[in-house]
Amino acid sequence: MSETSENQEVEESPSEIGAPPANGHTALTLVVFSWCAWMVFQTVQLVRDRVHLTELKSSQETTLQEASKIKSQIEAISADTAKLAADGNPGAQRIVAELRKRGFKVGIEPKPPAK
Repeated sequence: MSETSENQEVEESPSEIGAPPANGHTALTLVVFSWCAWMVFQTVQLVRDRVHLTELKSSQETTLQEASKIKSQIEAISADTAKLAADGNPGAQRIVAELRKRGFKVGIEPKPPAK
């Protein structure tokens, strides 16, 4: 009887090696699970990035407000300087000429000479 048991075990071994897995959808299940895990990972990363960008934007709000205040102050100063230059102040005229030479727009543009 032991010989028959050994023969049966030997006969079963080769068939088990080449036999398909018990569940034929294992590979597909692993692929779907991997894809779902990847989507969850990407979603978490995108949410983290969005939160980080929102924090950066809110931290820059005060800086942008201060920059707009300074810009309006500079525009007011350049407009006053341009008004002084238009009234004939030689120092203001030199300042306006230098600013225009460097590409800044200054309050009142010079009028072309009348013929």
